[in-house]
Amino acid sequence: MIADLQAILDESDFTREYGLAIETLVDRRVRVRAPFRSHYVRPGGVVPGFIYMAVADLTMWLAIYSALGPSAELAVTTDMRTSFLSGVRGEDFWCEAAVHDIGKQLIFGSATCVDARGAILTHHTLTYIQPPS
Repeated sequence: MIADLQAILDESDFTREYGLAIETLVDRRVRVRAPFRSHYVRPGGVVPGFIYMAVADLTMWLAIYSALGPSAELAVTTDMRTSFLSGVRGEDFWCEAAVHDIGKQLIFGSATCVDARGAILTHHTLTYIQPPS
Protein backbone atom coordinates (compact mmCIF):
# COMPACT_ATOMS: atom_id res chain seq x y z
CA MET A 1 0.00 0.00 0.00
CA ILE A 2 2.90 2.43 0.67
CA ALA A 3 4.08 2.02 -2.93
CA ASP A 4 0.56 2.72 -4.24
CA LEU A 5 0.21 5.89 -2.16
CA GLN A 6 3.72 7.05 -3.05
CA ALA A 7 2.86 6.59 -6.74
CA ILE A 8 -0.19 8.85 -6.28
CA LEU A 9 2.06 11.55 -4.80
CA ASP A 10 4.74 11.15 -7.45
CA GLU A 11 2.34 11.19 -10.41
CA SER A 12 0.40 14.34 -9.49
CA ASP A 13 1.87 17.69 -10.56
CA PHE A 14 0.49 19.30 -7.39
CA THR A 15 1.86 16.81 -4.88
CA ARG A 16 5.12 16.04 -6.71
CA GLU A 17 6.29 19.60 -5.98
CA TYR A 18 6.49 18.86 -2.25
CA GLY A 19 8.75 15.82 -2.70
CA LEU A 20 7.02 13.93 0.11
CA ALA A 21 8.28 10.45 0.94
CA ILE A 22 5.96 8.07 2.77
CA GLU A 23 7.89 6.40 5.57
CA THR A 24 5.28 4.40 7.46
CA LEU A 25 1.68 3.32 7.13
CA VAL A 26 0.10 1.50 10.06
CA ASP A 27 -3.57 1.23 11.03
CA ARG A 28 -4.96 4.45 9.42
CA ARG A 29 -1.81 6.35 10.38
CA VAL A 30 0.70 7.70 7.85
CA ARG A 31 4.09 9.32 8.38
CA VAL A 32 5.82 11.29 5.62
CA ARG A 33 9.11 13.13 5.31
CA ALA A 34 8.93 16.60 3.81
CA PRO A 35 12.30 17.56 2.36
CA PHE A 36 13.61 21.08 2.77
CA ARG A 37 12.97 23.23 -0.30
CA SER A 38 14.97 26.49 -0.38
CA HIS A 39 12.40 28.21 -2.61
CA TYR A 40 9.79 27.85 0.17
CA VAL A 41 11.77 29.86 2.70
CA ARG A 42 10.18 33.15 3.68
CA PRO A 43 12.05 36.26 4.88
CA GLY A 44 13.65 35.41 8.20
CA GLY A 45 14.81 32.05 6.88
CA VAL A 46 11.97 29.87 8.14
CA VAL A 47 9.62 27.52 6.36
CA PRO A 48 6.25 29.35 6.12
CA GLY A 49 3.11 28.06 7.79
CA PHE A 50 1.26 27.25 4.58
CA ILE A 51 3.85 24.55 3.82
CA TYR A 52 3.14 22.76 7.11
CA MET A 53 -0.59 23.07 6.45
CA ALA A 54 -0.31 21.67 2.93
CA VAL A 55 1.84 18.76 4.09
CA ALA A 56 -0.54 18.01 6.99
CA ASP A 57 -3.53 18.12 4.64
CA LEU A 58 -1.85 15.81 2.13
CA THR A 59 -0.72 13.41 4.87
CA MET A 60 -4.25 13.29 6.29
CA TRP A 61 -5.66 12.54 2.85
CA LEU A 62 -3.16 9.67 2.53
CA ALA A 63 -4.31 8.29 5.90
CA ILE A 64 -7.92 8.47 4.73
CA TYR A 65 -7.03 6.78 1.45
CA SER A 66 -5.22 4.04 3.37
CA ALA A 67 -8.43 3.42 5.34
CA LEU A 68 -11.00 3.68 2.53
CA GLY A 69 -9.10 2.88 -0.66
CA PRO A 70 -9.97 4.50 -4.00
CA SER A 71 -13.40 5.59 -2.74
CA ALA A 72 -11.49 8.28 -0.82
CA GLU A 73 -10.23 9.98 -3.98
CA LEU A 74 -12.96 12.62 -3.86
CA ALA A 75 -12.76 13.25 -0.11
CA VAL A 76 -12.01 16.92 0.55
CA THR A 77 -11.13 19.04 3.55
CA THR A 78 -14.05 20.88 5.12
CA ASP A 79 -12.25 22.17 8.20
CA MET A 80 -8.63 22.48 9.28
CA ARG A 81 -7.46 24.05 12.50
CA THR A 82 -3.77 24.66 12.97
CA SER A 83 -1.56 25.56 15.91
CA PHE A 84 1.95 26.76 15.05
CA LEU A 85 4.40 25.99 17.83
CA SER A 86 7.83 26.29 16.21
CA GLY A 87 9.55 26.23 12.84
CA VAL A 88 12.50 24.78 10.96
CA ARG A 89 15.31 26.48 9.09
CA GLY A 90 17.07 24.63 6.33
CA GLU A 91 16.07 21.10 7.31
CA ASP A 92 13.51 18.42 6.56
CA PHE A 93 10.49 17.88 8.74
CA TRP A 94 8.07 14.98 9.24
CA CYS A 95 4.31 14.83 9.45
CA GLU A 96 2.18 12.07 10.91
CA ALA A 97 -1.56 11.97 10.36
CA ALA A 98 -4.13 9.63 11.87
CA VAL A 99 -7.77 8.97 11.07
CA HIS A 100 -9.74 8.99 14.34
CA ASP A 101 -13.31 8.53 13.13
CA ILE A 102 -15.04 7.67 9.86
CA GLY A 103 -18.73 8.52 9.77
CA LYS A 104 -21.25 8.28 6.94
CA GLN A 105 -19.90 11.40 5.28
CA LEU A 106 -17.48 13.09 7.69
CA ILE A 107 -14.01 11.86 8.55
CA PHE A 108 -12.10 13.30 11.51
CA GLY A 109 -8.37 13.12 12.16
CA SER A 110 -5.29 14.95 13.29
CA ALA A 111 -1.77 15.59 12.05
CA THR A 112 1.42 16.71 13.75
CA CYS A 113 4.57 18.03 12.10
CA VAL A 114 7.88 17.53 13.90
CA ASP A 115 11.55 18.30 13.32
CA ALA A 116 14.41 15.80 13.17
CA ARG A 117 14.63 15.74 16.98
CA GLY A 118 10.90 15.07 17.36
CA ALA A 119 10.01 18.56 18.61
CA ILE A 120 6.46 19.52 17.62
CA LEU A 121 6.31 22.25 14.99
CA THR A 122 2.58 22.29 14.24
CA HIS A 123 -0.57 20.46 15.26
CA HIS A 124 -3.65 20.18 13.05
CA THR A 125 -7.17 18.85 13.44
CA LEU A 126 -8.93 18.08 10.17
CA THR A 127 -12.41 17.17 9.03
CA TYR A 128 -13.03 15.78 5.57
CA ILE A 129 -16.23 15.07 3.71
CA GLN A 130 -16.67 12.32 1.18
CA PRO A 131 -19.35 12.51 -1.47
CA PRO A 132 -22.27 10.13 -1.00
CA SER A 133 -21.83 6.90 -2.95
